[in-house]
Amino acid sequence: MEAVNNEWQGKQVEAARALTQQGSQALRQNQIPAAEGALTEAAIVLDMVENFDVEATKIRAQIFNEVGFIRQRQNKLDEAQSLHERAVTMCDELIEKGVEFRGNAAATCINLAGILAQKGDFAKGQEINQRAADLAEALLAEGGNLAQAANLTFGANQNLAVIAGRAGDFDTANKAMNRALEVIDSLPEDGKKQISVQAAQGAQQLSVMLFQQERHEDALKWGKVAEAQSEVAYEAGGESVLPVYVTSQINLISFFEAVGQFAQAENALFKALDVVGEHPQILERGVAFYDEIRKLTDESLEAGDLPRDEVEESFAEVSKRYGVAKAKAEAEAEAQAAEAGKTAS
Repeated sequence: MEAVNNEWQGKQVEAARALTQQGSQALRQNQIPAAEGALTEAAIVLDMVENFDVEATKIRAQIFNEVGFIRQRQNKLDEAQSLHERAVTMCDELIEKGVEFRGNAAATCINLAGILAQKGDFAKGQEINQRAADLAEALLAEGGNLAQAANLTFGANQNLAVIAGRAGDFDTANKAMNRALEVIDSLPEDGKKQISVQAAQGAQQLSVMLFQQERHEDALKWGKVAEAQSEVAYEAGGESVLPVYVTSQINLISFFEAVGQFAQAENALFKALDVVGEHPQILERGVAFYDEIRKLTDESLEAGDLPRDEVEESFAEVSKRYGVAKAKAEAEAEAQAAEAGKTAS
């Protein structure tokens, strides 16, 4: 009888595994209703498996983690937190029983930390994310699946940097982001390119937080990192990652301006314009930049390698370009509205 029961439970586990794989694939393809349906059905099937079963617990942990991610996307943060906490508990149970599940535990902790940060509990989020980083670092040090461990270690440290920054712990944030960059350097060129977008976005977030705290030199440091990583991403991904590159340049205008490096701020402006053309919003940012530094003394402008005559010349040029681009955008918007009105009637 026990053998029959074990065989039946084994079939339930396999059925749940197939449904979970189906749900995971749908989630990766952003097919949320299909993913939620398959994962929910898998959880129901597993409810029929009695006692602690290693394979069933692995699948349950994955289900709770992924449904938690869906709930986070749906902005149901309390439910998402609860699901991720249950997934972390299952990961811990498996690890305590000698099952190698540290990678899954680290990934789940990263997700839970993100939810806590989203809810404003940065201290708890930082604590949970530190555990994720510790687990990932241990896997990387052991030299198993290096690519997987390196990517997990990068993600854990970058996420830790952002959460610590939001918590105001900039020492930890700087340390964690530096560690994330070290991990990137250890990857082959293809690996660096694949991860460059995330690296750029993480450095951007940290730089903006530092700038808001008036830590301008630190903001500029990470702004330059964001620029370098976004350039790698742009070269590898082209148009799809253009917004990341442009955002890095726009941020650098403010960062360079804040530390008095006006020529470098101007360079960042024209780098952005070089790739997007006559974009009204970027040209408007340029007008604001020149209008602001025109108020400074000649000595300050000279110290920033942008003499007044060059400032005035660039201000006139960019203002003219902005006027033309704005008028063109407004005309196009009016034409589209008129066309929409014809279609509606």
